[in-house]
Parts: sequence; structure tokens; C-alpha cells
Amino acid sequence: MQFEWSADHWKAGVISKQGENLVFLLGVARSGTTLLSVMLNNHPDVRCPPEPWLMLGLEAAGRTSARHPADAPVLYRAMREFCDAQAAVAGARAFAGTVYNRRLSESKKKILVDKTPRYYLILPYLREVFPEAKYIALWRNPLDSAASMKKAWGFDIPKLLSEHQDHLACMDVVLGPRRILEFVKENPERVLALQYEKLVREPKNSMDGIFQWLGLPGAEVGQFDLNGGEFDKSEYGDKKILATGGPHEKSIGQWREVFNADETRVLLDMIGPNIFAALGYEDVLGQAGEMGVRVEGSGNSAECAQRLERNVAARLAEYDKVPTYSDLLVREGKLAKALKTAGPAGDLWTEMQDYLVAAEGMALEVARVEQIAEQWKLVQAGYDARLNEARHTHQQLAAEMAAREGRLSAEVASARAEAEAARQSAAQREQDSRQFLEQREQDWKELAAQREQEAQRIVAQREAELQKLVAERERDLQQALNREKQAEQCAAEVETIVKGRDAELESQRKAISQLEAELRESWQRERVIADRFTAISEQFSATVAQAESNRQDLERRLALAMDELQTHKQARAELADQLRKEQETAVELKSQFDEASRGIDQALVEYDEEEAQRAREESASMRGKMRRLAQKIGVSTIAAPATGNGKAAADMTDTATIQTTRLGAALRQLAHAVKMVAAPKPEMMDAAIAHLAAKKFNPKVVFDLGAAKGYWTERFAWHWPEAEVFMIDPLEESEPYLKTLCAKDSRFHYLRTAVGKESGTLTMNITKDFDGSSLLPFPAPDPKRQRQIQVQRIDDLLAEGKLKAPDLVKLDVQGFELNVMDGGQRMFETAEVFIIEVSVFRFMENCPRVDEVVRYMADRKFIFFDIAGMLRRPFENDMGQMDIVFVSEKSPLVGSNRWF
Repeated sequence: MQFEWSADHWKAGVISKQGENLVFLLGVARSGTTLLSVMLNNHPDVRCPPEPWLMLGLEAAGRTSARHPADAPVLYRAMREFCDAQAAVAGARAFAGTVYNRRLSESKKKILVDKTPRYYLILPYLREVFPEAKYIALWRNPLDSAASMKKAWGFDIPKLLSEHQDHLACMDVVLGPRRILEFVKENPERVLALQYEKLVREPKNSMDGIFQWLGLPGAEVGQFDLNGGEFDKSEYGDKKILATGGPHEKSIGQWREVFNADETRVLLDMIGPNIFAALGYEDVLGQAGEMGVRVEGSGNSAECAQRLERNVAARLAEYDKVPTYSDLLVREGKLAKALKTAGPAGDLWTEMQDYLVAAEGMALEVARVEQIAEQWKLVQAGYDARLNEARHTHQQLAAEMAAREGRLSAEVASARAEAEAARQSAAQREQDSRQFLEQREQDWKELAAQREQEAQRIVAQREAELQKLVAERERDLQQALNREKQAEQCAAEVETIVKGRDAELESQRKAISQLEAELRESWQRERVIADRFTAISEQFSATVAQAESNRQDLERRLALAMDELQTHKQARAELADQLRKEQETAVELKSQFDEASRGIDQALVEYDEEEAQRAREESASMRGKMRRLAQKIGVSTIAAPATGNGKAAADMTDTATIQTTRLGAALRQLAHAVKMVAAPKPEMMDAAIAHLAAKKFNPKVVFDLGAAKGYWTERFAWHWPEAEVFMIDPLEESEPYLKTLCAKDSRFHYLRTAVGKESGTLTMNITKDFDGSSLLPFPAPDPKRQRQIQVQRIDDLLAEGKLKAPDLVKLDVQGFELNVMDGGQRMFETAEVFIIEVSVFRFMENCPRVDEVVRYMADRKFIFFDIAGMLRRPFENDMGQMDIVFVSEKSPLVGSNRWF
């Protein structure tokens, strides 16, 4: 039975049931439809609102997001079953007619124009719903439309078409004109076609022709001011129109400024010369020919259009292919019945039943663990109350300590002023050194001797200053320690440290004079010592910081939390007191290290890289002093005993560590002052990783791509003890380090291979330090430092089971990052965080800049979140590289836009 609407339904407006007084403005995006809609709306009898998109929504009725709680496929199919085609069209006609008439009656005008760019997708549907409606087709040179898309939205249409990407902008440029042309040929009596170029060159004649075709009198509509009006307030339509007072010719032919010959050839080939001719733009083909661009026949336009039509059909067909939840239940029941009655397969059914029983047991065990967790929360609440009481005690102790630290503040300020003066002096000497290096080939030996003498003079001067400073600090420290119970013992220890420091400085002065004879010694030893010192200094900084802020507070809290620690109360109080004094000593030593090391740096900068390595080797003796200081303070004595409530004690120890990081930072600065070789900016790296961990990010699987010697891997393991790390590096020089890490910890896995977009063999350029080696071509490659490296795709390694799906991915591949990610698209399915080393400049051919990497990640829904490291290039001290943290838009890490 056909449903008919009564005539009374249409009395509220002037648009009839068949669509009389209704006009659809057809045109693709960036073709001038916004300009024409504004000019039409200026007529006293025409209402043309900004982009309603109404008919697209009605045609897509029932197609909802897959996340809809009503089960999107069920909703779509049920509506299609309940509403036959005629009822759907009649319903759309009634709904649209009501809305259109309401908007028209509000404006008190006679004709409504619906301007929505993508109506070319549903032209037959528009004709079916409103058979008497009229259409205005606005043509524009497709090359200018594509150029406007690139300038306004950043869409590179030639690149998208060349890569056969399923992009809506490609559909607009290729399918839009074809479908509208076909519709115009089928309905010539209902469509008025107009070129954008004629509209802006002859606005009055063009608009008078449109109004005459609509049966309206002419009007002056060419000038307008849209600020504060409907087009200003609406979210839709081209906002550039707000800065325009009327039509102009500036945008005609802009494609020649935007596209080169190759890009123009791609557009002509994919859109088709025949389409340009049908639209009336034969002259554009001639202009392209002047650039040397010629495309025979229709080019590849037919194939391109068919591919995009298939993409449109595939998008619309997705709702018919997705199984509903009911379908899955039916399939599950059929499968269970088939397995149970399958004869020989009956054993499989029995085995499945056993698995189900085991699963139920697991569920009971999980419930029991959750109950224990709830009980532990109650215990933790008690600990929190005790913690508040301990904090109050700590505040009282801090007030007492403030008076004792007052006298040292002036000394620290004075030391800082001296350090600043020394830094300025070092900067001046560095400038002199650069001038020297420019002439080093002519007078190397003479200038090297002069610099050596200058270094000896600086060391002697710093030695005298240190002796004077040490004497002053010894007197002040002796006066402060006299008020403590163990003043004599602490003063002796300080005196011993100072004397040892004097001896070490003398040793450094002698070592500088012997640098040239010892340049060829291996740097491997310094790297191992530096790694060991890094671990010790990190542990030392955390431990000393913990003791400095918690001192007697830690003793009180541990006494309340665990009866087992009562016997260690007095020992911890003494240790806290000793650590406080050692902290003051460390502050003094840092100032001494800063001054002495600057003199060493000045000498080192005059020698080549191998000489600098030897100088760092000699400075190992100075770092040995720091290791002995860490051992003397007794790092291991701070850890809580592993007794009954050990976890609570460990939690409180971690809290103390977070509260007292100041001394740890000072020690890291001290390590840099003695030229310790370590990963760049570990404090930024650790801070970024610690921030992720603090926000409850807990990855189970981590990829370290470009693992080098495993520095990042060790930091991942430190912050996420349960994470499984896969290290990938192609260099044989890295293999001993990475295999050693794997031998020490079963969570580490190592693959010796390079990764990229395609599997095969590529040439790698090897640098002297190996860390800068890259698969990209160097500006001046050395054939002796090139190797053939095997390359595999991440997606293939995942498919073969050699890797597990990652939660966090770190890339440090020297400009090859986009190639690596192109071959590892499956990483984006599971990874929540990427940490990528990017370059600010294009240091090598095809090396992507930071903006290109950011756009690449944004296309995959990953946003800029944090910076884990920065490195300036020696040339003009510009920013050279950064380690950027990218986070998925869907991640809880970026779930809030709050500032406070």
C-alpha cells in the first residue's frame, strides 16, 4: 500500500511536495559555491543558508557509528527491512519539506537554495525525493580547485592520486565533475550550468541570468559585508569569504603557481582531458602544453574514476557485511552443536569443556585476588594516616635545619658567582680555540704547545684557588660540625677527601702533559667505566635524596609501619646525619670539579677527537673518587629490609626518592663536569619516561629500534620492571653490549637486522662513533666506511612471530624513521606511545624534518605530547635534533584538556 501525504501538510511554506521553489546548488569543494551562495542570499527573494547537508543525512538514515550502543549493523538492517524504498522517500520528502519551509518562512523569502558540496554523491536520490526542484551547477577549472585545496587545507592532490589513496578530496576532484556532468546531460531542462571564471569576471550579467532563470527580478548582489551575519556565525562554509567584499579574479589560474609540470601531468592524467573539455576548459590543456605537459586521449582517468567509485561503494557496503551480535550467538550455538555431535571430534568438545572448567577456576582465583587487594587498600589507608603524621614531624625538623643551613647559603651564593665567572672565561677560551682550529694545519705543533702551557697555568691557578677554598670550607665545616655528636670523625673524613682531591688534581695536571703520548689508548674502557658510574650515580642520587628529605621522618614512618625495623632506628638516624654532612661535602666538591674541569676542557678542545678520548680516559681517576664517595655513604644501607611488610616500606622509600631529587641532579651535573660519556640529556629522557609512568602508562611490550648499546632499554626496564623489550640494531659493534643485556635479563630480546619499508639489502654509511650510522646517503660518503646491511619489515617480523605487538615504540634510526614506520604499519594498531628522534634540518638526502614527521604521525592519529631529549648542532649552535614523544589521540594520557 502506497502512503500519500495530504495537501494540508504543505500549507506552512511555499516549497511544494514535488520541490517547486527549491534549488540545489551543485559544485565540488573549493569551486566557488560559497561565493555564489552569498550572492544568491543577497537577493530579497532568495534564502541560501550555509551548507545544510540535510539530504545527505536523510539518504544515510540508519547508518550510524560502529560505536553506537544499539548495535549499528542491526539498526541499519532493521530500518531497511521496516521502511521500504517508497516509504523512505516519502518520509525524507516530508521531513526535508518541513525543515526547508520553516527556514524559508523565517526569512520571509520565496525560494530556498540548498548549497552542500558533496550532493554529487546522491544526485539520483535528490531527483527522486523532489522531482520538480531546480539545480545550479557551478564549474571551476579542476586544476584551480586542486590548488585551492592545497593552499587552504594542505591536501596534496597529485600525491594522493599517485599513491591511489582513498581520500575524500580525491573523490571531490575526480568523481564530482563526472557525476555532475552526467546529471546535467540527463536533466538539461532542470539544470543551469555556470563557470566560476565568468561569475567573477561578469558578476552582474551572470547573476541576472540566474535570477531570470528562477523567475525573479534582477538585483544588485555583488557587494556584501558578512561580519556578524549568518555566514559569520555558522561553523560551515568557506570562512575566507568573510574577508571578501565581493567577487574578484585573483584566484583564476593559481594552479600555475602551486603545481609543477609533473604534478600538472598527474592531475590531467587522473581527471582526464576529456573532462576539462566537457567543462569548457580546453584553454587549460593548451596552457599545460606550454609547460611540456601533454596527455593523450582520456589518460588514466577512467581507471582512476572506477577505483574511486569502488571505494565509495565499499564504504556504503560496510553496513551489510558486519555481523550482528545475534549472528555471532547463532554461529556459536551451531559450532557447539557440531563439535558435540561430530563423532571423532567429540574429544575436542570434551577438551573444550575442560578448558571452560579451568576458566571458571581462574575466575574464582581472580575474585580472591581482588578481595585481597581490597583488604590491602584498607591497610594502605592506615599507612597514609601515619604518613601525614610523619610529614608534620618532618616540617618541624625542616624548620630546625633551616637555621643550621643559613650560614652555608652565603657560601653557596659565593661559589655560584665564582662558577659563573669561570664559565664566562671558558666561553671566551672556546672562541679562541675555534679560531685556532681554522689554522691548525699550518702551525699545529706550535699552537698545541702554547695551549698546553696555558692549560698547565690554568690548572696551577685552579689548584691554588682550590687550596684556598678548601681551607676556608674546612674552617667553616669544622665550626658547624662542632655542634654535632660526631664532629671529630666527620671533620677527619672531610680532610681526607680534600687531600685526596688535591692529589687527584695534581695527577690530572701531569696527565695533561702526557696526552700526546697516550692518545691511541682504547676508548672502550672509558665507556664501561662511564656506564658503571652512571648506574652508581643514579642509585647514589636517589638514595642520598631519599635520606636528605626523610632523615628522621623515614625512621619514624618505618617504625610505625613495621615492627621489624625498630632495632634499626638508631642506625638510620646516624646514617641520615652522616648523609646530610656528605651532601654538604658533595656540594663543595661539585664547585671544585666545575672549576678544575674547565681548565681540562680548554686543553682538550685543542686536540683532535682521539686526543680528547685520551683526556677523558685520564679523567676516569677523578670519577673514581666519586664512586668511592658513593660507596662511603653506603647506598645499600638505605633499602628497606625484605620482611613481612616489605612492600609498604618499598612504597614509602619510593615516595621519599621522589621528594628528594635535588642532590641527584647535582651529582649528574658533577658527572658531566668530569666529561663522563653517557646518553645525551639523560635527565630529560628520564623525566619524560618517568612522566609517562606517573600517568599510569604501563607498557607490556617495548620496541627499541636503533638500540645502539641499549641505553634506552635500560631506562625502560628501570621505570617498567615488567616490560618485555625487543632491541633491534644492524651493527655488529653493538652485538656484544645487547647480548650482555639479554644474558642479564630474560625480558630483553635482540635481533641483529635493519628495518625499513621494503625487505632486501641496502648500503649503510658507518660513522666513527657508530651512533650516527645511517641507511640514507651521506653528502660525501667514504666507500671504506660503507657496508651492505640486511633490511626487514617490522610487519613481516610481527607476522613471523619474531616480535610481539608493541605498546611503546622508540625509534633512533638517523633519518630513516618514516621508512621504518612505512614497513611497520601494524605497530599503529596496538602502540599507544612513540618516542622518535627527529631532525630539525635535512642533514642527509631524503632525511625528513620534524614538521614532516609530525604530519606523518598526525595522519595516523598520534599527537605531539612531550620532548625526551634535545641536541644542538655545532654549526651556529642551532637546534639540530629532538626526541619527541607522540601519543595516540585515543590514549587516556591526553584524555583531558584542562590547564589546572
